Amino acid sequence: MKESWRKDNFESYLYHSVEKAINDHNWKEQILYSLKAGGKRFRPALSYLCGETLSMKQEPLYSIGSAIELLHTASLIHDDLPEIDDDDYRRGQLSHHKQYDHGTAVVAGDYIFFLAFDFITNLNHSKLIKYFIQSSKDLAYGEYLDIIMEDKSSVSPKALLEMYEFKTAKLIEFSITAPSVLSNQPQQHIQKLKRAGQMLGIAFQILDDLKGIEGTFEKIGKTPGKDLINGKKTIPSLLGIESARKIVNEKKEKCILELESIKDIDGNDYCNVINYLQSVWKNIVTA
Repeated sequence: MKESWRKDNFESYLYHSVEKAINDHNWKEQILYSLKAGGKRFRPALSYLCGETLSMKQEPLYSIGSAIELLHTASLIHDDLPEIDDDDYRRGQLSHHKQYDHGTAVVAGDYIFFLAFDFITNLNHSKLIKYFIQSSKDLAYGEYLDIIMEDKSSVSPKALLEMYEFKTAKLIEFSITAPSVLSNQPQQHIQKLKRAGQMLGIAFQILDDLKGIEGTFEKIGKTPGKDLINGKKTIPSLLGIESARKIVNEKKEKCILELESIKDIDGNDYCNVINYLQSVWKNIVTA
């Protein structure tokens, strides 16, 4: 495949597709508000580069990436509500419920969730659709686990990592694995990608926790120290910053080993994906 990942091309596809789907101008403005707030598009980039490794066409990869980014954005709109993380800012601008109001933030998030499923079902691949449904349910369950942990006096590292697995890692796993499912790769290939995605997702979430502690508003685009204020349990708060960084490094290494080992199975070389990951390690943040 000659054309490699370009964030601006992907965003043009995403915005144009969403604009075509909505007639009401005010509603369209609200739906695009959070989508156009920025973000690194880390998950769509992963999907695109993994699909490029498999010589897939651009259109289905943009559809997968759009579904992922829509699902992610909808979850952020709901996360910022007072009943969950209660944050006034996201990606450097007012959260959806602060820019508009609480009620429309709820329904805008709902609408964007449904838009995500539009993109996936249009690919007409039953295994991929079921996989996306399961990943979405896992994301919701992870959010539930995160909420109920706030009321617990103590949480084990094992329970916390399980919550990370559902809340963050499942969608990153889907991002890496979806192209291989759509292109009907061997099961061994798919399983290695799933394991790599899980390792990456947990590392990603712990890095986000660290950014929340050490970052500034300008760097993270939301209120720093909010997890501590809300009493959220995180790996850094539970085990300390140095132990958290050690876990991140361990997960990174395992992720790369899984990706590298696929070449021995069927010759597919994920070197471009690995290079991309290595270029963004220090800048990964949930945005």
